[in-house]
Amino acid sequence: MKNSEKRTRATNFHQEFVASANDEKMNNAEFDKLATSYDDWHAQLISGSGWPREYFLEYKIKEMSRVLSRIARRSRPSSPSLDKENTAPQQDAHSALLLPPTETVEQSPNTLKILDFGCGVGDVTPYIRKYFPHAEIFGVDISRECIETARAKIFPSIHYAPLPDGWPHCGTNTADDHAYCDVNANTLPPFPFSETFDLVFISNVFHHTTPDTHAAVLAALHAQMNKNAQLFIFEINPYNPATRHVFNKYEKPIDKNANLVNPRRLNKLMREAGFATSRNKYTVFFPRALRFLLPLERPLNWLPLGAHYYMHGSAR
Repeated sequence: MKNSEKRTRATNFHQEFVASANDEKMNNAEFDKLATSYDDWHAQLISGSGWPREYFLEYKIKEMSRVLSRIARRSRPSSPSLDKENTAPQQDAHSALLLPPTETVEQSPNTLKILDFGCGVGDVTPYIRKYFPHAEIFGVDISRECIETARAKIFPSIHYAPLPDGWPHCGTNTADDHAYCDVNANTLPPFPFSETFDLVFISNVFHHTTPDTHAAVLAALHAQMNKNAQLFIFEINPYNPATRHVFNKYEKPIDKNANLVNPRRLNKLMREAGFATSRNKYTVFFPRALRFLLPLERPLNWLPLGAHYYMHGSAR
């Protein structure tokens, strides 16, 4: 595709989003309006990195599986299934969450239950299935249109449901939102699933919701998780100057009224909600042109210059 065509296409996407999001304040309908176009807009937004959109979708699930596999090997050193060099990472991850020391995935009567909170149109589902093939996967989102789009993809063993009205949506943190933001876990509507979960994955959701609602959401999620269940939250790094530049420079209706989330504050809120947390880790340091440096990403995860970061917690 020629550069002029790319610019025209990007302009058309931008105009479409602005036209569909010209309200002064965005609400739940924000994502309803953009459900069919978000993928294209997001691809344009990250095009400067050189990485395809699929890279950003998969790396988070891959990293989550890697961390859980490490936990499994550390906590179950005597398990023969984990001592084999060719043990699949997803089996290790499953073991870290569910399996007694003497069982393998195939022998376990338990089914790993994973929640994708803020699942959007279900784009990450194939990667959750890839790295956790034996799991039962649930997805929730505030946008009913996004949920309908996800359901249309007909993935096996996937359950999608919209969050009921009253759960935090995209909004500003202004005075007219104060009554809405004055929520706690006890005032939120019932969760759409009765199941409790072994693993909860949240990606780029919290910066779309008002900061005053984060504590209530974390407490409500904690109530839906089994003891020792794992929580992973991926967010945009507010300390990265390039990320902040892109985030602030362009008028992106999908990020209208968004607030970047401070990792220290998120860590504090997670602990207050009942999670044992580890140090936040930074990711996505290099564009595709510098992919030969990717082996350095993990040693650099302490450095607050990655484009993203994630928090990992265990439900106590």
